[in-house]
Amino acid sequence: MDKKYIFCPNEKCKYFRVPGRDNIEVKQTQGKCQKIDLMRCKECGALFSERKGTVYFGIHFADDVFDEVMMLLMTRASIKDIERITRVNEKTIQRWERKAAGYLKEIHEKLVRELKITECQIDELWTFVLMKRKTVQRKGRVGEGNIGDQWIFMALDPVDKLLIHWKIGKRDLETAKEFIRELKGKLASSPLFTTDEWPAYEEAFLSNFSEEVPLEPRKGRGRPRVKPIIKPDKDLKLAQTHKYREKGRVVKVSEEIIFGDEKEIEEIIQKSPVSNRINTSFIERGNGTFRAKISRIVRQSYSFSKNKEMHESHITIYAVYYNLIWKHSRLKKTAAWLSGLVDRAYTFRELFQLRDPEFIWGH
Repeated sequence: MDKKYIFCPNEKCKYFRVPGRDNIEVKQTQGKCQKIDLMRCKECGALFSERKGTVYFGIHFADDVFDEVMMLLMTRASIKDIERITRVNEKTIQRWERKAAGYLKEIHEKLVRELKITECQIDELWTFVLMKRKTVQRKGRVGEGNIGDQWIFMALDPVDKLLIHWKIGKRDLETAKEFIRELKGKLASSPLFTTDEWPAYEEAFLSNFSEEVPLEPRKGRGRPRVKPIIKPDKDLKLAQTHKYREKGRVVKVSEEIIFGDEKEIEEIIQKSPVSNRINTSFIERGNGTFRAKISRIVRQSYSFSKNKEMHESHITIYAVYYNLIWKHSRLKKTAAWLSGLVDRAYTFRELFQLRDPEFIWGH
């Protein structure tokens, strides 16, 4: 195991979370499935496993087995298939998946922030948990929010193919508002947002990129104005594509500018290295990649998720895998590499060995 970023886990030690100070030594080696070093801090005398702070801590299997399970999860193999291949129990695989998802989510949140981008495409991908909507209605379980149709809201930078943000929930206004609010917190610029024609997007953007205009006291007769005036931010640029279908096939596509200056939006399109019109083509292509790679969201499959927690965990692992590990076949780089967030492609082993998500910048 790489000990480059190992540090003393004792919070009272002056070298707590401070790697590379030559204060750590190997006390002894132990372990059955894999030789694991027992480390000692020379400063405070604390003893700890070299796995401490990594995903591998407490798994009772060799690191290679854990990595193999994670890679198999990225290949559309079902958990039952992975159990037969690796001889790791199904419940153990699910526990590992939840643990890895939480760790990788932290890395993503630390890495993907204050982005300066010019375009951002947004779309929702239909999936379901346990049963589909019609079955939920037939069984009278409509009020249970963690089953039935679950939509993956995704935001993509079409230039560098970076998956900026994702969120799983019902396809309603509240989820859309929360998704746009979280997306806004990751951006340091005002890009051109493009979405499909779903009406909720307009209100979701307006609730996050606007301000209330103070009401002037009413003079004269009549009731005073109660509903406040909402003014969209001057930098907000939102455009939508409208698709017209006949017998399930798209026969026409039109574009509409919802917020923003038309000339400014046209200038962004003209300067774009990938777009020649308002579109959602790149995020829709990304949806296809997700369906092709994740067994849980294949339309006709027995591998669908049985509970929302595992559904979210699997999507999280794949999203980070897509950004940091998977190289685009044509571009030969990962999305995070193309966007300048990192300077190379990573492996699961390198990410799982980071004892603090912030160490990724020096790895």
